[in-house]
Amino acid sequence: MAGALFIGLMSGTSLDGVDVVLVEFTPSKPPRLVATHFLAYPSDLRKQVLTLQHPNPNELEANCQISNQLAQLYASAVNQLLSNNQIAASEIVAIGCHGQTVRHRPELGFTLQ
Repeated sequence: MAGALFIGLMSGTSLDGVDVVLVEFTPSKPPRLVATHFLAYPSDLRKQVLTLQHPNPNELEANCQISNQLAQLYASAVNQLLSNNQIAASEIVAIGCHGQTVRHRPELGFTLQ
C-alpha cells in the first residue's frame, strides 16, 4: 500500500525564501522524505515583508497585499516541487503552511503571521 503524500512549507524570519518538503506517511512506517525544494524570495517582496515588522502608515492594506504575494510565491514553490518530481497535484492529501511571521512581540503577548 502506497502512503499518503503531504506538503509542508516554511518561510522563516531570515526572509531568504520558501522551503518546501514532500513527505509520505504510511501506516506502521516512519515518515519518508520524498523531495525538497527551495524558492528564493524576490528582493522587493523581502523588503515589503521587512517593512511590516515595524509600525507604519497603512500597514493593514500593505499586509493584505503582501499576503496575496506570499500566497502566489507559496503556490509557485509547490508547483515547482511537484513538476520537478513529476507528481500530480491530485496525489497530495494536504498542504501545511504556518505563514510568514511579520510581527513578533512576545513582550506584548502576540505574534502575527
